[in-house]
Amino acid sequence: MARPVFVYMFTWETPVLDGKLKSPHALEIPFVFDTVQTSGLTGDSPSRFALAEKMSRTWLAFGAWEIRITMASRSGLHIPPNTAPQ
Repeated sequence: MARPVFVYMFTWETPVLDGKLKSPHALEIPFVFDTVQTSGLTGDSPSRFALAEKMSRTWLAFGAWEIRITMASRSGLHIPPNTAPQ
């Protein structure tokens, strides 16, 4: 069964090293797993916690949606791709 492809772009810029790194590869990982408090690349601004919470909740919702789609397709049900959480 063909599956939809999803793409995202993370453009949050790290303040570390006076912002010289901008938005390096894999910077989103501490936000996805809500571990910004232990990451050396996320700085110390309190605003990073709100973004981490929003991102981790979004990724969890997407994962739950993907599991539902997979289980439904195995049962012979069809759920159109536009039912993804917004």
